[in-house]
Amino acid sequence: MTAGARALLVGAGNWAQQFYAPLVSRASYLDSCAIWSRSTGRARDLAARFGMRVQDDLQSAAESADIVIFAVTPRAQADLAARIARPGVKFVLEKPLAPDAVECRALVEAVRAANVPVLHMLTYRFMPDFVALLEKLQSVSVRHVELSYRSSLYCDPIPGWRGPGTVLLDLGPHLLDLVSAIAGPISEVRAEYVAGHEIWCRLTHRDGATSSVLISPRDPSYSRRLMTLEVTTASGCTVTETETAFVRDARFSEYLDAALRRFCLEGNAVPGLGVDDGRLLMEVVDATQSALSTGRCVSISNQSENSEVH
Repeated sequence: MTAGARALLVGAGNWAQQFYAPLVSRASYLDSCAIWSRSTGRARDLAARFGMRVQDDLQSAAESADIVIFAVTPRAQADLAARIARPGVKFVLEKPLAPDAVECRALVEAVRAANVPVLHMLTYRFMPDFVALLEKLQSVSVRHVELSYRSSLYCDPIPGWRGPGTVLLDLGPHLLDLVSAIAGPISEVRAEYVAGHEIWCRLTHRDGATSSVLISPRDPSYSRRLMTLEVTTASGCTVTETETAFVRDARFSEYLDAALRRFCLEGNAVPGLGVDDGRLLMEVVDATQSALSTGRCVSISNQSENSEVH
């Protein structure tokens, strides 16, 4: 496909309004964008604001699209994407791919069977500081990673699918993906609750590196998000990056637009953000939940679809 692509946005909720609709409305590489949602009223409002066409039937809308962008709940995404997967279309899928590893595997099987290219949208991957950190660590052996995330994000009720018990599904994919991108695939997970609401993960990576991830999203003293990454290399050097607020600035938009352009026009996904990467990430999230529930170490087989508690 060399001409501009025809896009379909699935969903008209908060994330579609705040993120995807503005993104596709400014994308010069898209010839057109339609929108479908179970909430017809919200779809019409969003279409009027951003110049999109409202579609009443998802199946027919998907058949006339080159790329389908999902902005729905994990369970709806797993169901809808599996139903409309077909050769010739590309999917931009949100994190997490599905509400659990079982539904994730079913989605991945449907996508594979239809030979659908996938871009797993993990926005933290496009943070300028993290892009620079990955470039700095190229060809460097990593010994240990410390990641700390603090915010007041969950202090108040959040509309949509995010609610009590969903912190790991919401923030876990972002943060576990970051340490995986730095230190390699995760092979073992230990996790526990700290101070009642914080999640502390201790991870072993396939190549022998270790990492620690602290998720504290109910800290009222942090009105803005604070994320700190400390990487220790095999030679003992320490590299520290602090993101005081996740701001979608010009560089973020530049990185994201370039990745989406390549994917739409050429089918080239960002390394680490394909459908199999998303499945493995869901396995890690599930293993973390199991470790939290049982207090035991959970091993992850990156070659199979099973985790083992021991």
